[in-house]
Amino acid sequence: FPSHDKVGGASGGDLIVWGGYPGTFKTGITMQIAENIANEGEPVLFFEMEMSEEQFGMRELAMNTNISTFRLKKGDVSEYDISLIEQKKQILKSRKYFVEFKGNLSINEIKIKAYSYLNKYGIKLIIIDYLALANLELNKYGNMEVAISEFVRECKGLAKELDIPIILLAQFTKDNDNNKLKIPHTGLLKGGYRDWE
Repeated sequence: FPSHDKVGGASGGDLIVWGGYPGTFKTGITMQIAENIANEGEPVLFFEMEMSEEQFGMRELAMNTNISTFRLKKGDVSEYDISLIEQKKQILKSRKYFVEFKGNLSINEIKIKAYSYLNKYGIKLIIIDYLALANLELNKYGNMEVAISEFVRECKGLAKELDIPIILLAQFTKDNDNNKLKIPHTGLLKGGYRDWE
């Protein structure tokens, strides 16, 4: 199991729910946690329901090359940068760092995928980004509060069943008219995570 300092002191069976406003680096920090675990040779499963493959891949390259996403997006790179990017791509491809990009996943879909990756690769950490973009099955539970409570409860149960930590991100923004949960808009960047050659 990964050393506790790499996952903020978490251990098998723990569910960490991390909520915050946009721009508080929730995804970036959890991506770095996943990096730390994967770089130790441990398998990680990341459910990314907000970013596209292109966005995720761009951030991965930026984190591992220290070249800003702005420069990568513009193609403002030197020959040395290109060589470094290609070198890092090969390293990143060799790790057991698995990313599922499908949005609107139900807890049952997450469970099926989690058990599949556990059986095949022995994953040591799951990250779910993020709560509001999952399928909370509102028709089944009737209201948002109950649906969220049930989803979180099921995630805790899954962490215990798999005996690994799960990090669940939750993003909240305040509407001017009320305090409803809002889903942010995202753009597209080039440089797909799965298309690295």
